[in-house]
Amino acid sequence: MQWVQNVKNAYPYTKYNMELVGMKTAADTTFLTYIERNREEMMAKNIIWYAINQPKTKFTVWCANSHASKDLSQVVIPYDSLLYFHTQTMGEFLDHSIINKRIYSLAITSKNLYKREEDGNLELEIANVIKNAPFAYIDFESLRFADGYWDQTFNAAIGRAHDGKYFYSYDGLYYLRDQELNDK
Repeated sequence: MQWVQNVKNAYPYTKYNMELVGMKTAADTTFLTYIERNREEMMAKNIIWYAINQPKTKFTVWCANSHASKDLSQVVIPYDSLLYFHTQTMGEFLDHSIINKRIYSLAITSKNLYKREEDGNLELEIANVIKNAPFAYIDFESLRFADGYWDQTFNAAIGRAHDGKYFYSYDGLYYLRDQELNDK
């Protein structure tokens, strides 16, 4: 039954993406929101099923940062902010599930991803602090409610360069100095 649900979900999503170039109408946005939500929920259900059926197994789910976000609505995305404001991500479904205490959402980013040079960019700040170190890690959980941090909005290229309250979106951040965007 899970396979049938996956196919039912994948077909309209793929067909829709092939036919639609950009958001044209409110109906397009509504339809895409429905498909995205269904897709995110199906991914979460697969993980929940595995976690319940393998309760002593630790595992890692590799996915795009946006799928792992526990609250994507905290990220300001000007060109489609309403779409992502209404979308529940796989990470959000997992965070609200019975396995939420076993979930740690880790975003991965790099200074090289989007070549932004604006002041305040998190990746550039990390690069300036760690100098030539190849990796860095920030525990957002420990900063989430710390004085001076808990309500901070900052610019980061975690899911493309956007402003947001990333301390609520992820539990931590792993920085790779030499990761590069592959446009191929």
